[in-house]
Amino acid sequence: MLPASRRMILAGIAVAFAAHSTTLVARRAEAAGPLAIADRDTLFERFAVFMALADTGDPRQQDYLSAGTQLPGSVPARKTTLRTLARDDSGTLLAAEYRIDAPGASAAAEPEYALQFYRLSNGYISEIIPVANGAEFIPAEGPALDRPSASVSDPLPPTVTAPRMTRAKFRDYLKLFGRFDERFVSYYDEDVVFSASPAPRPLHGRDAILELYRPLRKNLGEDVTIHELVIDSEAGVMIAALTNRLTAYGTVTLPSSTLEQGDQLLLSGAIIYGLEDGRISLIRDVGG
Repeated sequence: MLPASRRMILAGIAVAFAAHSTTLVARRAEAAGPLAIADRDTLFERFAVFMALADTGDPRQQDYLSAGTQLPGSVPARKTTLRTLARDDSGTLLAAEYRIDAPGASAAAEPEYALQFYRLSNGYISEIIPVANGAEFIPAEGPALDRPSASVSDPLPPTVTAPRMTRAKFRDYLKLFGRFDERFVSYYDEDVVFSASPAPRPLHGRDAILELYRPLRKNLGEDVTIHELVIDSEAGVMIAALTNRLTAYGTVTLPSSTLEQGDQLLLSGAIIYGLEDGRISLIRDVGG
């Protein structure tokens, strides 16, 4: 058995070490993280560094994470290039669009793009939120569904003239779009550019978008669910993770498939919007 004096020394060292560890944790909890930065260029640079560290599994990526934050499972070796970074007006959520280059890929290969959301706490990443991408076909069952009617006699929501985009304004827009009340284009800038599916090429202006949707929506309903939403008023960008439930009320020919009456198609992914004076000025797919 160790002498009493030796035991007291070791006990003192243990207490001091525990106190030091507690102090380090407390300091980490109190100090703002590397992403608690107002300057947009610096934020972009720091986040690009985090992504480069994550690409190689460098343990220094932990410097950007809150204690206990779970990283996604191992990913194959790759190089990611940050393309768009949006910070929600609340300061608590980021959305990052990035290009993925696999080692050994041909220079002529079509680049792959992806998008993720990152929840922030005191300048540290507290949660990494992947975006679900895909399509699920649901065949018709039971009696035919009745198409909900669109009443243009109802006044437009007051949010249509709000000078900034908000969650309430975006929801009002989606309600009009969902029941194909053509006044949904009132939420667009007059010179809006639509560069997303199902448009075969970029469309310019409200009328061009209506011309695209009128034949499609004649027998097609759309119901959009928002999963994550970043509204970055300073940068003029909004990014949404969505699921769109398409319901056929007759035969509908889409670019990728044909739906018969009663069929449904669930489409999940993300859409990137440009904003100008509170209205939508750009709609594009990730990587578009």
